Amino acid sequence: MDRIGFDDLVKLYVNHRPVFAVGPGQIQQAFEAMKRHESGPLPKEQFLQLLARHGEKMGQEELEQCLEALRGDASIHNVLDDEIDGLDFAHNILGLGDTEDVDEEDEEDPDGMDSADPTKSMYDMSMSTVPPT
Repeated sequence: MDRIGFDDLVKLYVNHRPVFAVGPGQIQQAFEAMKRHESGPLPKEQFLQLLARHGEKMGQEELEQCLEALRGDASIHNVLDDEIDGLDFAHNILGLGDTEDVDEEDEEDPDGMDSADPTKSMYDMSMSTVPPT
């Protein structure tokens, strides 16, 4: 197959998800690794330096764009505390919930139509009400 139609492209794009979901626990582990397993939260200045100098380097402008998208405020000083805890960052900056919370919501609303489930695309939710052809 050399070509796909626009409808199929949209379905693929809308339904793309990472193979492994990242949750607060993985974010906490990443923070522990960044701190080199020192106790306590990560100082904001150290966090910003790590973002700017290691891995996929992130400049201040890119970080501000991400914060604007995530929190509606691009100001690093308004959004980030002086010390950053991994779980707090996962919950309050990234907006990640615990996996148990998602499972409980699925039990209450099995078709996913009444709640905004971040693990389901709009296509998934709309297709759950369409009978198979």
